[in-house]
Amino acid sequence: MRTVLRIVCQMTHTRQRDIYARVRTPDIALARQTAMTLSMKIAKARQLDVARFFRRDPGTVSHAVKVVQNVLDTEPDYADLFAQLETLIRNEIKQPA
Repeated sequence: MRTVLRIVCQMTHTRQRDIYARVRTPDIALARQTAMTLSMKIAKARQLDVARFFRRDPGTVSHAVKVVQNVLDTEPDYADLFAQLETLIRNEIKQPA
């Protein structure tokens, strides 16, 4: 999950400490939700493990996945970014698509 967080922060120009903070600005919240979703999708992390890593409630992780899916369905630019993130992370951890 550390690799996911690092790459998401780099690509979204977000500081890691902001991801862990209780900050709820839209950009930071979406970066956090994206990192949570990719952690579950690529790292195959359990919801509880993702919640602990990001210092959040498991319900927050569930909500993050729903938000990300909604944004993927409605925002083509975000869908492109998400695909780039997924590729970068998989390449970094050497995991096939």
